[in-house]
Amino acid sequence: MTAWIARLFAIAAMAVVLAASPSLTPPAQAADQAEVEAAVRKLLTEKPEIVIDAIRAYQAREEAAQEEEQRLQLSAQKGAIMGNPGDPVIGNPDGAVTVVEFFDYRCGYCKRSLQTVLDLVERNPDVRVVFKEFPILGEDSVTAAKVSLAVHLAAPQHYRAFHEKAMRHRGAMSEDALLTLAVDAGADRDAVAAAMDNPIIQATITANYELAQALGIRGTPAFVVGEKVVPGAVNLPTLEQLVAKERG
Repeated sequence: MTAWIARLFAIAAMAVVLAASPSLTPPAQAADQAEVEAAVRKLLTEKPEIVIDAIRAYQAREEAAQEEEQRLQLSAQKGAIMGNPGDPVIGNPDGAVTVVEFFDYRCGYCKRSLQTVLDLVERNPDVRVVFKEFPILGEDSVTAAKVSLAVHLAAPQHYRAFHEKAMRHRGAMSEDALLTLAVDAGADRDAVAAAMDNPIIQATITANYELAQALGIRGTPAFVVGEKVVPGAVNLPTLEQLVAKERG
């Protein structure tokens, strides 16, 4: 029995306890597992709506528990999420509302989200966007993150131009190709290459991995606005609604 089927039977067994006839013993008192499974199969056949309702209730509880854990983590680690000096920022550096994006340069959905993020800061002058390097798609992603953060260290005035070029880049993400993009953005190649060895860069990436795990973020992109974690490539109206809510 697969893990998913086992979970389904566990949920359905709860429904059996709640909905079956008095003659049916609870799972904890059943003679053996086979009796429970037989009762569950019977319930699935005769009253599937009860099982469906039980599954929906279980999922709702799981989602509520996850959201509460995220809220607690967002509150406890607000400084690290929004105020790590190792993270690049675009938009208004003193903006009243902060939007955080966990991203990977090799992620197609992150590339699609680039213009949404740029439009957000263009249309909302009180918004600052914090970029969290979250390289999860292989060694090239890690290399891209290191070059990006090195640009941020060595030539912060050219970071945004590099970020846009790297996000729009469709070729290989080798170190040489990325350093060429940095030069195209206006940075000095040697300075960026040297900055890649700065321990701050690895510390920043490691901290972002840890934050993502704490927040339950498993993919990219993922946005954080206030006490809300929003996974996926959300559109501009959705982001603006979250920003408006955060403004109060």
